[in-house]
Amino acid sequence: MNSFEDLANELAPGDVSPLIDALGQWRAEDPVALCRWLSKVPERTAASRDQWFAAAREQDPLLAADIHDLVGPDARFVLVLPGVFRAGAPASELEALDEELNELEAAREVEVPVAFLIEKTPTTQAEWALVMDENPSEFKDSGDERPVESINWFGAITYCNRLSARARLEMSYAVRNVVGTPGAGDGIYWALVDSGGVEVPGYRLPSEIEWEFAARAGRLESTYNGDITEPWEVLDPIAWYEDNADDETHAVGLKAANAWGLYDMLGNVKEWCWDPLNDESRSRACRGGGYGSSPVETRAACRDWMVPRGCDADTGMRCVRSIVAGNPCGAPRTTSSLVRGSFEDPRDGQRYRTAVVEGVEWMLEALRYECGDGSSTLASELHPRVYSWEAARGACPPGWRVATRSDWEALLRSFGDTGADAYAALIDRDGGGFTLPVERHRPGVFWTDTSKAELACSALISHKHDDISFRMRDPTSHYACICVRDWAPEEGPASR
Repeated sequence: MNSFEDLANELAPGDVSPLIDALGQWRAEDPVALCRWLSKVPERTAASRDQWFAAAREQDPLLAADIHDLVGPDARFVLVLPGVFRAGAPASELEALDEELNELEAAREVEVPVAFLIEKTPTTQAEWALVMDENPSEFKDSGDERPVESINWFGAITYCNRLSARARLEMSYAVRNVVGTPGAGDGIYWALVDSGGVEVPGYRLPSEIEWEFAARAGRLESTYNGDITEPWEVLDPIAWYEDNADDETHAVGLKAANAWGLYDMLGNVKEWCWDPLNDESRSRACRGGGYGSSPVETRAACRDWMVPRGCDADTGMRCVRSIVAGNPCGAPRTTSSLVRGSFEDPRDGQRYRTAVVEGVEWMLEALRYECGDGSSTLASELHPRVYSWEAARGACPPGWRVATRSDWEALLRSFGDTGADAYAALIDRDGGGFTLPVERHRPGVFWTDTSKAELACSALISHKHDDISFRMRDPTSHYACICVRDWAPEEGPASR
């Protein structure tokens, strides 16, 4: 054993602070070795997972995420080490099934260069609902441990980013030119998505190579239980497919796992991957087969695909996360990867896009609530409802408040060193940023919940000077309002 492992084993039963310090140093030097140790810690220390997580969360979000994902009998992720393997199907596999060799499945030797964590099961409806505040699945009638389904590829991308935000990790995806509403299972009709790749420590979809590497778990046959031959006996112990699923999904983890402890890699639901079908296609790969798939479609090598805006009751997902040193909480310089979802005002049904920045959830649009006390009529997006200072403070939805000057200043610091830097990032209509009620060459003014003497402070967003600044104003004047609320992850990357 190396010195870090010796020290960790010695400290594990005792004081938490020295242990977390030691684990943090170990992670900086060899994150893969640390994750191997975390995934094997004895039961006596696994019981202390929550205590470890709480101690690590503020000072080292990456370490906290590793603890949350890997420690304990109910840990949701499995560590997969780098390696080389044979992907695809040899001609003999297809010949045995009386199928033609598809060039999309051609056998080849490939490398998985980076260690990663992968969920033990497909993402469940419970996990999805916790992060996304909704459940689009068709099969909901027998508990939320079934896999989430009826989600499109854009929804899966959004889920990964929100999971990263909860864990205070750098997000894997930047989403631009959004058409539709982020959050719903099929809510985004189209968007441009840029990936930071395997070097970003946030949650993401697996590549097809990572998915197949994990599905095979060292096996060369068509499934991790052997080669498929009629009457398909090798599939029944490991997969829900057309012959045994009764045309519906089933709770995850009921079939046998592969050698690496992964369940439902074949059958139950197809799983979205990052990759396009090919260089010319916009369709995205989904692997593993679903409850309605044939045995031929329920092989480790089989490739399926769908347009990214498409969704089906047999298609779900599972997350991965690279084990890299990385920057745990490097703040993005644009709002495109910050979109967290939406909030519906229970008073009037108005829905607002939201984002989390520095522990504060922001509405990305000006408040539109008619409070009947000092608020104007709503004219248009560019001429929003405006309020007196007192009316604005009383118009926020329950649990929300008018952003203070400190909130605005923290927001600006997240995007640059000057108001001009923040302006360039925040005024980003196509990138999923703030849809602010301002016209070109005309400033937008928003009340803050800060006052001094007989004046109230406002945030001034100036298109003329491409800047954001603050001014004191007469509180009986009428200006727009942006609402915020304090936000914190409940129990880490996701309460699972």
